Amino acid sequence: MTTEKLGKPRRPRKAKPCPGHNARRVLKKMDFWVGCAYLVTPLLLVLLGGKDMIFNVIFIYPFISVVFFVVRHSYLKNLPSEELRHIVPWSSIYTGRGISMVILILTFFSLAMALFNEACKSWPWL
Repeated sequence: MTTEKLGKPRRPRKAKPCPGHNARRVLKKMDFWVGCAYLVTPLLLVLLGGKDMIFNVIFIYPFISVVFFVVRHSYLKNLPSEELRHIVPWSSIYTGRGISMVILILTFFSLAMALFNEACKSWPWL
């Protein structure tokens, strides 16, 4: 009879994460925080300033969007090419990016319409 030591069974090794895993995780966190900013901003304005302050959201949301895109762009610009190759920054999983883009597009069109309206008042032949 042979006496062999029975060792602990080996656990299967976890697969190494994709090189872009950390970057995707950071981008998802950024999207989460910008989504929270969009939800909490009107609540704080109403709680602190009353209902009259809620209309300031129109001016604050584009500012939040621009800051978000600047931070996101600087993060993506500083990633090494190995990580950047494995992420898709325009993917649909980043909802904060989509919301920010819609807000900026609406802001752009509303400003363009306001400028056109002022131009029509100034120059009646338009």
